[in-house]
Amino acid sequence: MTLYPTELAGTFELLPNCVDQTELNAKGLYVVQGLTHSLAEQLPVRSQEPAVLDFTPNDYIREDGKLGRFFDVNAAAKWISKGRFALPLITADETLIGMAWMGPEKPDPDKKEPKILGAITTFAIRLYEGATGDHNCLPYTNAVLDAHREAYENDGVWLEAWGDNPKALKPYGHAGFVEVARIKGKRHGKQKERVYMTLGELNA
Repeated sequence: MTLYPTELAGTFELLPNCVDQTELNAKGLYVVQGLTHSLAEQLPVRSQEPAVLDFTPNDYIREDGKLGRFFDVNAAAKWISKGRFALPLITADETLIGMAWMGPEKPDPDKKEPKILGAITTFAIRLYEGATGDHNCLPYTNAVLDAHREAYENDGVWLEAWGDNPKALKPYGHAGFVEVARIKGKRHGKQKERVYMTLGELNA
């Protein structure tokens, strides 16, 4: 059984040299492995940025009123206890500018998610102010997938995104994700489509 980190990291680690970060590094951005306490402390503020609240409202306070995964450091620690390979995007002065992770998770029918045979590894990514609008999504996504492949293999990788977020869907497609399902969802009280994608065609 693959063992993912289940605690906040004491220090983050640099990724292997085989993971290409050339494009990001040229902009002073670095993908690292491990969500430290100091990086987790930055998540609540980042999770309240307008674009994040729009597309991922459950990061801070969920739409059902419960505390989100990044409401505070304790919430982040509880979230990572599920087993998460955290790959923050930071600047040279260790300012958190993006957050991505992968880990063991299947689509949940109790959340009205579709059944996707072979989908066992979740993928998620956030870009915060200072990193958005500068074509960072694709190189960040590629670095995360490459780092996870190096550490754990990329078996049954899947993601979910909103259908009205083409700035995310397009880079995912370029990274090798293919759409496998669309379902009706609701965000901020409005009907929206949820898009489900897998990294290539999955073997059930």
